[in-house]
Amino acid sequence: MGRLAIVTWLFGRQPKKWRQLKYGPFLPEHVNALRRACALNIRVPHRFVALADDPAGIEGEVWRAPPEIVLNGHEACYRRLKAFDAEFQASLEAEFVLQLDLDIAFAGDATALIEAAMARDFTILEGSRWERDGTLCSHYNGSIWLCRAGARTRFWSEFIADLGAAGRRREAFRMPNGKRAHGSDQAWLSALSQDEAVWTPETGVMQYRTLKGKPVPESVRILAFAGPDKPWGPEVMRERPEIAALWRRYAERGAA
Repeated sequence: MGRLAIVTWLFGRQPKKWRQLKYGPFLPEHVNALRRACALNIRVPHRFVALADDPAGIEGEVWRAPPEIVLNGHEACYRRLKAFDAEFQASLEAEFVLQLDLDIAFAGDATALIEAAMARDFTILEGSRWERDGTLCSHYNGSIWLCRAGARTRFWSEFIADLGAAGRRREAFRMPNGKRAHGSDQAWLSALSQDEAVWTPETGVMQYRTLKGKPVPESVRILAFAGPDKPWGPEVMRERPEIAALWRRYAERGAA
């Protein structure tokens, strides 16, 4: 058994919510860039697996993505919860599973960050905050999480056992500010557990949207681009070319 498996996702058809938010399409080149970035910035020996609807254009190991899951009339990202399935995690043959979204950028070597998280059973990025009052939209952001294999299988088992009950539980859950948790899979995680270890800018991971024109803090190793801005997008290239360059350096074959 290896120590670490890294998984990411490429859907052939973007979820309706993403289209409504006007997210640009994710492409095989984004998978390949992430694989190269992980090879250079996570120096824990690892297996990199892309879960995709179509393997065309993807370098390295590709597995068939699980089918879409519709909950409360929305497909969103619920099928990503399959990554917590005990059988799926066992099939990766690794002690830990690291889930990364395609739209992240490495601001430096993240080996120490990952190794520190591997001392725990589960760590996930802290949730986004509402700009008006700074309260959490959800407890967690699903862009990046790391789990000891088998440690949080109920995130999947309790979800898939009864989708109707899961939908009701997700809809009924309220954040401390009284609002429904924001998102899909991350909202489900918030409804199930509110005291997980989280990554923050101080511990090495932050969301791009919170930079607001400021330099990337020296403590940060990974930037997550939750929302419409992407590290390869024209807005980021125009407004923060130095951050766009963090991603672009891995976009060319031979970067790793």
